[in-house]
Amino acid sequence: MPWIVSMGPWGVQLSRPGPRAASLQGHGETCVIRAWDCRKPLLFCPAMNTVMWEHPITAQQLGQLKAFGYVEIPCVAKKLVCGDQGLGAMAEVGTIVDKVKEVLFQHGGSQHS
Repeated sequence: MPWIVSMGPWGVQLSRPGPRAASLQGHGETCVIRAWDCRKPLLFCPAMNTVMWEHPITAQQLGQLKAFGYVEIPCVAKKLVCGDQGLGAMAEVGTIVDKVKEVLFQHGGSQHS
């Protein structure tokens, strides 16, 4: 299968085309999600380049995860490692920790009621 070489302001990216390109199927993260006990909370923190964040496939995939009841800890806007300014940076550690505590408290409380 051929490689696709694309160039952006962040540098060169190599990828292979295929049926997985527009879906969650076949990626390592999906294996974890498929094995996840749906009775337990799953939180995810997207982080990517702004161009990737703004792509319609990203919104579709986030929608799929949220439809399963998984909790998104949204990315934030700031200067990214690639030099761009915009949405795509992972939430701050404190934000992630606070959300994890909140969800675990809610989940733990629902087990005891």
